[in-house]
Amino acid sequence: MKNLIIILMASVCILFVSKQNIYGQVTVPINTLGVNGNSLISDFDPTPENTVLLHVLEGITGEPQLRFVNEAGPFPFYDIGMDGSNKFTIEYNDNPAVTLLPTGEMGIGIENPTSTFHIQSLLGNVNGFKVESNSPIGVSMNMLASDPGGEEYAFFSTANGASEGAGKFLIKDINDDEVRMTIDPDGFIGFGLTDPSSSLHVKSLLGNVNGFKVESNSDIGVSMNMLASNPGGEEYAFFSTANGASEGAGKFLIKDVNEDEVRMTIDPDGFIGFGLTDPSSSLHVKSLLGNVNGFKVESNSDVGVSMNMLASDPGGQEYAFFSTANGASEGAGKFLLKDITNDEVRLTVAANGKIGINNTDPGNYMLNISQTGSFGLLLENSTANGTWEQVSFSGSSGALALYQNGNLRGSFNASTGAYTSISDRSRKNTIRSAEDVLKKVNALEVSRYKFNGDPENKDHLGFIAQDVEKIFPELVSIANSDRADGIYTMDYSGFGIISIKAIQELSDENDELKSRLAKLEAQMEALLKD
Repeated sequence: MKNLIIILMASVCILFVSKQNIYGQVTVPINTLGVNGNSLISDFDPTPENTVLLHVLEGITGEPQLRFVNEAGPFPFYDIGMDGSNKFTIEYNDNPAVTLLPTGEMGIGIENPTSTFHIQSLLGNVNGFKVESNSPIGVSMNMLASDPGGEEYAFFSTANGASEGAGKFLIKDINDDEVRMTIDPDGFIGFGLTDPSSSLHVKSLLGNVNGFKVESNSDIGVSMNMLASNPGGEEYAFFSTANGASEGAGKFLIKDVNEDEVRMTIDPDGFIGFGLTDPSSSLHVKSLLGNVNGFKVESNSDVGVSMNMLASDPGGQEYAFFSTANGASEGAGKFLLKDITNDEVRLTVAANGKIGINNTDPGNYMLNISQTGSFGLLLENSTANGTWEQVSFSGSSGALALYQNGNLRGSFNASTGAYTSISDRSRKNTIRSAEDVLKKVNALEVSRYKFNGDPENKDHLGFIAQDVEKIFPELVSIANSDRADGIYTMDYSGFGIISIKAIQELSDENDELKSRLAKLEAQMEALLKD
């Protein structure tokens, strides 16, 4: 061990005094410095050119040191020594330059190295160390974990002869001969490829779907930020939230950092939200700042653009919303709701606002319904007495029928337009003869009047419902809706029935008068004969 230390010290001494002249005074005979009695330094030349003064000093720990001083100026000095713990040091102006520990650690610029090779820049110099080569392919620095399971990796700086191209920094897996990371001369960084085409370009190896991963143990989660730093640019962040995040845990967020606003959310259930952090459906859009524009689907296709919806479970169908262009068979500028499964258009909104149901061209009609059976238009009020249907029959009659709660109430004749209401005996009960109405008819007062708000201010003949109610309450109704509460209405068609009943009563009276007249005429004839 002692011989090894002497050899190492002598080698360092040779390193510093080789090809230089020794001049001046030494504290020990210089030719006694050697190994096994053989002098390592001889042939002194006392000329002062590039002189170096060699001293044997007593170090701080009391151990001997060798000091080299260049008296030609500006007088820096090096100290070489070894302390009692067998730590070998080379110091420059009392600053650690090289340190060797008996445990194998080596330091450059540091007094107590903590790894096999430990470098600390002196005087704040940012240049740690440099590996240089004039090889046509560049230069590498390799690292090998030699225990079982370890692999060899290399840092490469490429030159013109490198297959990956010149001027690049590579991290290469030597065992698998694969480049894991690339930095090109433009600053583009690639993972898994040697020709990155953007600032950060990741290519999964072996078809792996995992591109790259950002991980943090922060209680609010982890983010990856993007900033366009030129004027007008903003900073956005991708977030993966944890329990401490105000938006809730387990969510993916896209956040406008400048405005402190979440622009997009994906929650753990797969619900997606735009403009909110708690989506309640598969796609939930909330317009910011009261903007009426929710979301937009755009395409430059000549037939237009569609947005499809498919219920994929058995029994489900696919439907599509279409905005048509010139190339569409249905015509341009229309909104369609299409049954993709059956290839049928169910709803059309034309550019002029006209609406078609089960057709693609509503024509001049505000609402054009193409009926394909005996069921047409249904009007329903869940808080009132059922529903009303309007049916245009496709049969030979072509009548327009009205149904209430599924029961026929009347119809309009297709030829004359006459309305006929239901009067089937099977739909009636408690049938009995009506009482005499002639006196009541005579009690009716026919009035002349004008309607409030009539722009023509026209006279009308008719009855006043409140007056008729006192005589024929069956013909009068009182509206009780929230739009016309307490307004009286009247069934004028009922007066035809009353008129017939009155005529029948007059006919009976006429028959009776005729009978009485006949008897009187017979009696007068008998008297005249007498």
